[in-house]
Order: sequence, then structure tokens, then C-alpha cells
Amino acid sequence: MNRLLLLIIICCSSAHLCAQESSIHSQLEGYWTGTFIRHGNSTQAFTLDIHPLGDSLEVSFKITDWIYYKPVNSTLRVKGKSVSFESYYGVVKVVWDSLYAEMVGECNFAKVHIKRALRPPRREIEYMAGDVNLGDISIAVRITKPVGEGPWPTMIIVHGRGCGSKNDWDARPEVLSQYGLAVVTFDKRGHSNTNFPCEKTTMDMHAQDLATLTDQIASLDYTGPIGYLAYSAGGWVAPKAAAQTKTTVDFIVSLVGPSTSVKQQQLDCSVYYLRDQLGLNDQAIKEALAYTELSFAQGNPNEIYESMVALLDSARAHAWIDVLEQDDIPVSAEKLDEIWVRRNDYDPSDDLKAFKGPFLSILGGDDFVVPYRENSSYLKQLFKEVDKINYRIAIVPSANHGLEHGHRMRDLGFNSDLRKWYSYFKYDRVAAGAFDDIIVFLREYEFIE
Repeated sequence: MNRLLLLIIICCSSAHLCAQESSIHSQLEGYWTGTFIRHGNSTQAFTLDIHPLGDSLEVSFKITDWIYYKPVNSTLRVKGKSVSFESYYGVVKVVWDSLYAEMVGECNFAKVHIKRALRPPRREIEYMAGDVNLGDISIAVRITKPVGEGPWPTMIIVHGRGCGSKNDWDARPEVLSQYGLAVVTFDKRGHSNTNFPCEKTTMDMHAQDLATLTDQIASLDYTGPIGYLAYSAGGWVAPKAAAQTKTTVDFIVSLVGPSTSVKQQQLDCSVYYLRDQLGLNDQAIKEALAYTELSFAQGNPNEIYESMVALLDSARAHAWIDVLEQDDIPVSAEKLDEIWVRRNDYDPSDDLKAFKGPFLSILGGDDFVVPYRENSSYLKQLFKEVDKINYRIAIVPSANHGLEHGHRMRDLGFNSDLRKWYSYFKYDRVAAGAFDDIIVFLREYEFIE
């Protein structure tokens, strides 16, 4: 009798523990919103998506302002009322108030406050993959789109300099698809999957590839209006491709893309990067400009190469070598034409003026690679020549070539109206305007709702 009672007690105790463990999981599982708090008045919002993973809970941490970066996934560690997980800023440690479903604590440099919240509505997204035949090569393509037959306005993301992958874009395709877009990413010619040497590619090739891809994507049943989201050097490729397609390209969004020629962009970059980014003197700038001129020069290749080598010695000595990419440096006089600027020399003026659809240019206020003053001014000049009015230029203050800016303290000085001195800690983030201006633009021209 006593043994039976003891077994019942043990079983009841085990059941209680199991029920308690299940209760902890069910209370923590779900969607949470949180805030990093620093300097008393500075906040950075984030979200937690806590879900079962085997016998544990996994947490997906996402900073709201890091719009297109993928979340940090980790195991949620629970010990009594102590909860911890990984974030972009290191381990977050909090104490859980189960009565009100809130958590408080800290990470490496900030206080933390988290609250359970209603998960925001999201579109259901699907992915499609395939290959596109470009004639001499095939490229892998990935399409991210809302579930449904469509047709969906379609955006092809155009790579910048180099030979990138269809997988280079973090969560950008998913973010855009939430607004009702089908988004196409692809392996650029020269990527290892294409079996074509990157150092042999040219602007003409990339533009023709994009034009061919555009025509094939436009033939799909669920494709509606079609346009480009072109990054950096993709700002040259996009209008050049749009001038060659059989399909009408309906819009172009150029993110930190140049409107000037390849040569002018290189000259402008030499000045701004060396002066404003590296803080070098006029002599270094003069030498870098001379090197850039030689990069495009015609004449005796041996003489051009020898002059470039002499300047490179000075570049290493005077620290302006950092303005050059590896493929800006020739390995011999015989291979002078293989450097990037010679293979890709292009002036987009005519193709930009010929483009009829809505055009959005987003430039960074602290971008030393594609300086906003020269590029916005020149774009306005080109469009004025053809009376184009369906365009917008957005300058994102303090944003670099990646349209981001990092942590910094901001001193706003003394405010005479409020009679108080204000300062705050500015968190690292994707710059405001870098992505939301795209959505505003697409809505303005009724490509999305």
C-alpha cells in the first residue's frame, strides 16, 4: 500500500514537472518586441521569434532597422527566470516576468526591455529556382514571390562590380516580396557556378546577359510590370540592358549607382575617398588622378604600364593604394587591357536619356565611391535635356556606399526653446531612406499597392 502510494506521488511529481516545463515553453514561445536602451534616451528596436526546435526553443533575433539582414538564430537558454540568447551585439541576458510577459536585462553595452506582442501579418512567400540559357553559358536564377498566380510586379536585382551570386542579397528578396513583388536574383557571369572567368567579363556582356534574362523572365505567366533594382556598378548595367531588351523595362531603381561615366566616377572617387575618407594630402590626390588617367590612356602600352608602376610605388609609400581594387592594377604591359576599367569603360548618358520609365536614384551623403553631388547634378542635367520628369533623386544623409552608418554619439547642443542640452547614442543601422524610398517610389507609380 505504501509502495503504491509512493509510486503515485512520484508519477504525480513527474507529471507536475512535465506540465511545468510545457508551460514554460508555451509561455515563451511566440513573437516578442524589444528595445536596447542606452544613454538614458536612445533606443534600438528588435524582435524575437521564439519557436520549438526539438526539445528546446530556438530564438530568431532581428533588429528592426537592419531591414534586409537575416536574423541571428540561437538556442534560447532558460534557467529558472533567467533567459539568454544571441544577438548582433553579443549575448542578451534578461529576467523573465511571466506574470506580465515581459523581460528586462542587458547585453554588452545597453539595457534591454522585451514584451510579448502580436505577430504582424505577413504574406506567404514561395521560392522558385531554375537555369536561364544566355547562349554561351547558363546561369542559376532564384525567384522569391508572394504565393499566388499573380501577375506580380517583378524586380530583378542587378549586381554591382565583381561576379556575384544569386544568394548575395540577405533578406532583400523576402522584404520586397512582402510588398507584393516577385524578386529575381541570379548568378552573374563570372561567378564560379557559370564556368566563365570573371576577369574576362565586360560591361557589354553583363548588359546583354541582363537583357536576355529580362526577356525570359517577362515571358513567365505570373510576371507583371518588370524593372531593375541596380546596386553600385549595376547602375551602369541597368540602363544599358534596358536599351537592348525586347521587353519594355518599366522602371529602374539605382542604389548608389553612378550616372557619370566609368572614367569620371573613378576620378571623383579618387578625390573624395583620398581626401575625405583617408585624409590624404593634395600630392596623393594628384598622383591618384594621374594613375586614373593612365588607366584609360591610349598609346604605347609599355610606356603606360611603366608610368603606372612608378605611381604604384608612390601609392604604397603614401597610402593611397587603398583606393584601388586588385583588378585596377595591371600585371604586365601585355595585359594592360585586362584591368577592370578598360574592360568596362562606358558612358551611360545616352542610355539614361533614352529610358522612358520612372527612375529612382538613391545616393549616400557620405558615399566616397559614388559622390552624390556630381552624380545627382549630372543626372538632372541629362534628364533636363530630354524633358524627363518621371524621376526622383533621394540623397540619404550621412550614408556610406552601403547606405548604412554605424554607432556614434550625437551632440545636438543647447536648445534655447527647451532650455536644455541634448545628446543621444545613435545605433548602427541601415540608413533611413535606403529602402523605404523604394517602396514609396513603387507606390507612387502604382507598381505596388
